[in-house]
Order: sequence, then C-alpha cells, then structure tokens
Amino acid sequence: MKFDQDVKKNFSIVCGQNILYLTKYLKFIIIYKMKKQERKVKSWTMKECELLKKHYNQVSMQELLELLPDRTENSIYKKVQSLRKKGWIITRRKSHGN
Repeated sequence: MKFDQDVKKNFSIVCGQNILYLTKYLKFIIIYKMKKQERKVKSWTMKECELLKKHYNQVSMQELLELLPDRTENSIYKKVQSLRKKGWIITRRKSHGN
C-alpha cells in the first residue's frame, strides 16, 4: 500500500512539473508569435525603390525619411546596399547631413 501511495505522490509531482514546464513553454511561444507579428514590416514596393534611386544622391536623409514615412534611416541604408548588390546604380550622396 505504501508503495502505491509513493508512486501516486511522485507521479503527481512529475505531472505537476511537466504541466508547469508546458505552461511556460506555451507562454513563450505565444509571446514570441505576438512579437514576430509586431515586428512584421511590409516589403519595399517598386515605387519606393525607384524613389530611393532617384532621390538618394540628391536630398538629405531627413528629406528621404519624409518621402518614405514608413521607413527608418537604417532600413534605407540596408535597402540601398541590397539594391546595389542586385546591380542597381545608386550613387552616394555628397554630404551625409541629416
């Protein structure tokens, strides 16, 4: 009888720990998915790329940010690098003032 009680007690402890672990794991997954959705950015349109190509060497970064309101300074730099790798000719601005 004592053996059965010990097994039941240990089984409930193990199950409780597993449930706690699963709860933490599911919580992590839910939070990760929510953050991933928040981070989701829209793809660059061809219109934005053309605008970037046309104005990148002519206007300041501040003006570019106004022309591309949904983009950050870093995303603009990254996109220019990406377009250059694809063969687009985008010349560097003469002054990097913001």
